[in-house]
Amino acid sequence: MPHLISSSPVRSTSAPRARSTATQATPRPFLAPRHTAAAPLPLHSHRTAAAATATATAQHGEGATMGAAKKYGDADITQGDGREARLLEYVLANAELGDAASVLAAIDAFASQSEWLMNVGDVKGEILDTEVTAAVARGARVFMEVGTYCGYSSVRIASRLPPGAKLYCVEVDARFAAIARAIQAHAGLQAHAGLQDVVEVLIGDCEAAIGVLSAHGVGPLDLVFIDHWKDLYVADFKRLRAAGMLPKDSVAVADNLIFPGAPDFIKLMDDHPDDFAFTKHLTKLEYFDDREDMVGVAVMRT
Repeated sequence: MPHLISSSPVRSTSAPRARSTATQATPRPFLAPRHTAAAPLPLHSHRTAAAATATATAQHGEGATMGAAKKYGDADITQGDGREARLLEYVLANAELGDAASVLAAIDAFASQSEWLMNVGDVKGEILDTEVTAAVARGARVFMEVGTYCGYSSVRIASRLPPGAKLYCVEVDARFAAIARAIQAHAGLQAHAGLQDVVEVLIGDCEAAIGVLSAHGVGPLDLVFIDHWKDLYVADFKRLRAAGMLPKDSVAVADNLIFPGAPDFIKLMDDHPDDFAFTKHLTKLEYFDDREDMVGVAVMRT
């Protein structure tokens, strides 16, 4: 089992953009940053970026950000090639400090106009927003996301949580976790009595996270957002269920069910209607107008 590292001790406790009807094969061309004439951000913001880069380099070496190029048709969907560090620089330079909506808008602009990113995105993000808001209205207080990447979805979720609620972010890649923490901090989540009190980033896999959270009396979960390796969706979902983390009435939101695709997760839901009330939201791949994708929402019936 991989070692799981926490950023702090575990405790138990935007309007969508208009979409063109014309077919688009690739994200829109890069546009200049909004704040090219603005004064530099406070120095501590730049130190945050430097710290994230230093952490990634120290843990993985200078070449750690190089990733293999990937294509989806004629679309570049590469990750891990240094774009994540470039995203952090862009967010710190263009998003308003302490403004979660501004941070999300900056990430959406970077991903749609410059370099594609595998976060849930603005359109599918509204589905996630709806589920988080509904869960909070029912009294939900314990949330998890599996696959934090650069922190986009964690900002969407955490910015909607009431005092006393907590989001546990599970990310296996320490490089991405460092960037996510910096972006979360810039989004102003620290205003909620300290970043560690609202969002906790756990470096490791889902199995390790379940073990640590269970050992500290955390759980069950009210909602989990699943957005990591697609071939692990079923295994990690079953782990959460077996550990008692997803009891009756809890919710699982799963992204990218068509692309890259998680057909075994869809089949699990479809084959067990007595256990799961499963809703399929047919939509588009993040930041594309012509690429189909699906977000699934499962409510536990047992």
